[in-house]
Amino acid sequence: MLLFPMFLLGLFSFGQDVDGYYIKKSGDTIRGKVKLPLLPKLKLGASSQIVFDPLEAEAAKEAKEIDYAKLTFDIRFSSGGEKYEKIDRLKVKGFGFLYEAHQYDFISWDVTANKQMYLIPATGDVAPDGVYFILRSVEGAWPVYSLFQEVEMSRKSWNNNGGPSSPAINKSYDGNALKRDVIFEHPTKGLLYISDQYPLLMKQAQVPQFLQLEQAFMQTLSSKETMLDIVKKYNVWAANNR
Repeated sequence: MLLFPMFLLGLFSFGQDVDGYYIKKSGDTIRGKVKLPLLPKLKLGASSQIVFDPLEAEAAKEAKEIDYAKLTFDIRFSSGGEKYEKIDRLKVKGFGFLYEAHQYDFISWDVTANKQMYLIPATGDVAPDGVYFILRSVEGAWPVYSLFQEVEMSRKSWNNNGGPSSPAINKSYDGNALKRDVIFEHPTKGLLYISDQYPLLMKQAQVPQFLQLEQAFMQTLSSKETMLDIVKKYNVWAANNR
């Protein structure tokens, strides 16, 4: 949903040992060290830093140099001083770490585990059968998670050398960007992907019933609310009305 220029920052990433954990499929928590991929602060210009929305600014302000895209599919973990090994998102429920006095917690998201609200095409950046580590970014009745991926950017231009009746589209590589997709957790519907580019798989009028929204909350909404707006507003409303 959000793109942030990378300017080849991946070339400069390095790791730092931080206290962390991962959760086995059985539910057991294993504690040790996470090799946290970082980007040198001096390499991060203002235009390349991740800018979170206001609800997330406090949680993220100290760790803009974390290379989030390298935590999407696996982590490097050491327990009891042993050699670091790769922990894959397919084999665990989640992981977390403490960095710069802030706790970061990720869970493993299987896109197919719940019925999704939006079409997720196979050609998109989020695969309809994908499994990812996602970061818990906003607390609330409906917690919000972030999926970070580094994606290639391309620039399109028209080539009219073939004449106006047969123009061609030229694509050129325009660097990489850090893409952030947003997922929220509904108490009965599970983890739901939010899209601003793909259509709903249901009629707009069916969304309130699907999400089991209270009538009192519905009265606070306007017709222009996006799904992310609704999630944010619901978290505030629920905190004040429960």
